[in-house]
Order: sequence, then structure tokens, then C-alpha cells
Amino acid sequence: MHPYGLLLAALAPLYSLATRSLDDRTRAGLMVEISLGTTSRGDGMTGDKLEKLLEQRKTLNARIQQEINRENRRKRKDDTRRKILVGAAVLDDAEKHPKHKEQLYKLLGRFLVRPNDRELFGLDTEAGNQKTEPKTPENDVTP
Repeated sequence: MHPYGLLLAALAPLYSLATRSLDDRTRAGLMVEISLGTTSRGDGMTGDKLEKLLEQRKTLNARIQQEINRENRRKRKDDTRRKILVGAAVLDDAEKHPKHKEQLYKLLGRFLVRPNDRELFGLDTEAGNQKTEPKTPENDVTP
């Protein structure tokens, strides 16, 4: 095993304690610096070795960023799925309970401001003219 590997293994518990308050991105950057030995050691490292290590760090940083991006995409997908499921549950409940439907459309009337969003729910497309019920065949009185 490489001597720095032994040192890194010995310091790992201390590292985790010392970096608990740091965010993941900062912690990952510190770990890369420690594992690559880029801290000053005064051992007369040649330029070629240093360049190779810097290139390895650059590669690892790119891989770390890819992993961070992948995790962020997964979180956004999960958030979108939660919103869809909550919306489906609320709309289902509104269809079964007229009082809930009325409350939902009042909320939507206050919340939705874009005309195309308001139109999806049968609300007046002008935010100032808030309706409490959607246009349905029963209550739509068009000439």
C-alpha cells in the first residue's frame, strides 16, 4: 500500500469529524486534495509528477461534478413526481367533495397568474376576475 494511503486511512475518522459542518462539495474537494497529496510536503516533487497529479485532480473534480449534477437531476425528478402525485390526489378529492373543490378553485384563483395556467382550470384569464368554479357545461352560460 502507498504510504499516503496508510496516512489517509489513519486520518479518515479525523477528517470526517472535522468536515461535518462543510457542505458535500467542499468536503469532496478537500478529500481530493488530501488523497492526491497536493498539500506542500517539501519533498522536491518534480514538475512531471506535479503535472500528472494536477491532471488527476482535474479529472476527479470533473467526475465529482458529474456525480453532483446526476444527484441534482434525480432530486428534481423526485420533486416533480411528488408534485404530480399530490396534484392528482387533490384533484381526485376535489371531484368527490364539492366543498373541497370550491376551496381548491379559490386557492387556484389566487395562486395562478399566467393566463394559460388559469385557462387550464377554466378560470378567467385575467387575474383580477377570479372565479371560484371552473367553466363546466352546467354553469357555462355562453350566448
